[in-house]
Parts: sequence; structure tokens; C-alpha cells
Amino acid sequence: MTAVAAFALPASADQVAQAAPAPSPSPSATPAPPAFQPSAYLDVGVTSANVAGPKNLLNTRVFDNVSGVPQINDFNVTLLDTATFGGKLEFNTGTDANVIHSWPQSLYICTGGTAGPGCTAPYNIQTDITQAYASYTLGKFTVIGGKFETLAGAEVIESPSDLNFSRSILFGFAVPFTHTGARVTFAASPTLNVIVGVNRGWDTTRAESLTTLQNIGYPLNTPGDTSSLTTEFGLAFNPSSKYGVTIQGYDGKQENWLVSGCQTSTNCTRSLIDLVGTYHLNSTWTAIVNVDDGQQTNTFSQTFNAGTGFGTVTWKGIAGYLSDAISPALTATARYESFGDPQGYRTSGGGPGTTWNEGTLTAQYATSSHSTLRAEYRVDTSTAPIFLATKSATGSAKSLNSFGLEAIVHVP
Repeated sequence: MTAVAAFALPASADQVAQAAPAPSPSPSATPAPPAFQPSAYLDVGVTSANVAGPKNLLNTRVFDNVSGVPQINDFNVTLLDTATFGGKLEFNTGTDANVIHSWPQSLYICTGGTAGPGCTAPYNIQTDITQAYASYTLGKFTVIGGKFETLAGAEVIESPSDLNFSRSILFGFAVPFTHTGARVTFAASPTLNVIVGVNRGWDTTRAESLTTLQNIGYPLNTPGDTSSLTTEFGLAFNPSSKYGVTIQGYDGKQENWLVSGCQTSTNCTRSLIDLVGTYHLNSTWTAIVNVDDGQQTNTFSQTFNAGTGFGTVTWKGIAGYLSDAISPALTATARYESFGDPQGYRTSGGGPGTTWNEGTLTAQYATSSHSTLRAEYRVDTSTAPIFLATKSATGSAKSLNSFGLEAIVHVP
């Protein structure tokens, strides 16, 4: 995913930055930073929304998914080594880790002590090894192997590198979080990186056998996951400091039958095309656009023929960001997006022609070089009742309003 902090690296921050060969230092050049770079941050926040129900669960949100309850969103520790032989190790602990952890998932343990796949939020806090890869750079080539973040998307898992408190619809429903496999980046020129890779699919670390799935409580008719692979391709074009564009593609058999809804684990193919463009209007204003087009074959949906129930599900979305660095400490960001989920597959509750829109206004203030405060107001609407009931209505709702506050402390 593309990091948009400090007004946007217009390409995937981890992988593309590693791939570009460092220029030869001049006699007066500033000494290069040490290859080994530790960092950490703590992210806490609270969201208040017009929802009802146990713990005021926000079923459509990615991370800020409980209303009226302060949460430790994330405690992140990262160790990065940018030497020729290097790598990255990143841990996340908090409610965010409950969302991003890869399949096979550890058992959800509810606060009431119940375990199993049917357990509902809030969950006990988990720890996720979000990235763990080794890297090697040889000339214009950089190879990484292990677990790493996706190339897709305009937002990233690490909240300090985003411009809004709440994550976009596209971040949660259109693109993956991580991959496990290998990736090669070729710095074709100072302005163009070419990326290819192969991995186990979306948010999957390894295949699980039928026996293992049954042992942790899943149904007896659950098929085991396959060992098929997903291919990855990306281009990052940055012709100037003023603008840049990245395009990423993923295609392959979907590993996790249980989550994916495939008819079988051997003939369900998921593909995605993702585009991110960044344009710096001037020294303070930045515009970003993110477009996604995804599909999955042989997948169950109630919108298909009742005799089979399986077909090709699709999803499309576009998100736009406009950010103004009003001062060195204060930044204001507006985000608007629209997400189409015709079969209700990604949003799990829509129906034919479901369209979900949202608009967000975020104010960010850096209280120091190591701390940031954010406040935001967000409005979500949908053509289908995909939101939990509001406090003034019964049943599901087609709109949701919320206000959020977030505090981040980071080192360095």
C-alpha cells in the first residue's frame, strides 16, 4: 500500500524505496543514516457513531469498529535494516492486529471467554507479525522474501503514515493487507521501478489441511486450503517530485476457502487492478486518487441463480484525497470515495447494485516532533442497509455518521 505521510510517496514506501539504488555521495553530502533503523509508535483513539446494539459495533469499519469505547488501536515496533543484506521485522499489538493478522488465524477469544470462528467482537487483543522478510540488493535489483505489505492501495497499515484517522472503504474491502512470498524490484531508471512477485494470496501465510481446520472448530465439510500461488506485478513511475503514479495487479487461486466463499479451493480465482496517482498542486496542497477493480470467480452469492449460487463477483471503487499543510504543525484532509459491490460479496450484507459512499474531514495537529492528534467527522451512505441500526431506528440502516479522536506517539 502507498504511504501518504509527509505528502505522499506516490509508490509503495517499503519496497520501492528499497529498490532505488543510492546515489554516490559527494564530498559535502550529509552522512547516510545507519542501515539499522528501529522505530515504534502507540496509537489510541475513540469513535462515536449513531449506532445501537451490544458494544455499539461498527460492522463496516476496518479498524475503528467499536463506538463509544476508547481503544488501544496499535502498538507498533519495527526493526528495519537497509544494508545490502537486510530485512524488516514489524510487530503490531492492539485492536488493529485483530483485523490484519493473516490466515490461518489464531482462535478469536471473546472477552467472555468463548472461543471459535463464530465469536463476535470485542476480541481480546492479539499480536500480529505484520512483516518479516529478508532483503538483498544487487545493483538495480532488490529481492525480498517472507511476509510483507501489499503494493495495492493509497493507505497503509501504519497509522502515522496516513492522512485520516479512519481507514477508507477501499483499504478495508477492495485490497489485501499483506502477502507471504517473494518480490523482485528492478530500478529500470531513476524514475521507474518494475516489480514482480509470487505469493500465497491475500493475507495468507500458509495452507491448512482439512484436519487442522476441523481441529480448531470449523465444519466437517470444510475443505483444506490449496498450495496455489498468486502473481504480483507493479509499476512505480515518479518522473518528478511534483507527481507520480503506481499501478499494481494481482491474480491467482484464492487460498482461504473459509473466508473467500469459493465453491472449492481449487477453482476460485481472485484478481485485482489497483492504481494510485499523486499530484502536488503546490508547496502545501496535495491531491491523491486511488482506483480499484477486482473480481473473484466461482464464488457464492445470494444474487446468483438459486440452483447453484455460484458465479463471478466483482467490486470497483474510487477514492480521492485533498490535503493542505496549513502550517508545519497543522494539516487538513478531505477524503471522498465510492465503492460498488454489486453482489454484496465484499461488504457481506448488501445486494444487487450495492453502492457505498463516504466523506471524511480530518484535522491533524503535530503537538511535537513525536506526537500527533487527529479529529475527524465522517458520513457513510449506502444504497443497501449494510450498517447496524442507528440509535433512532430499528433494523439495519443505509447511513452512518461518526466523530473520531486519535492520538499517536512515535519514536523517532
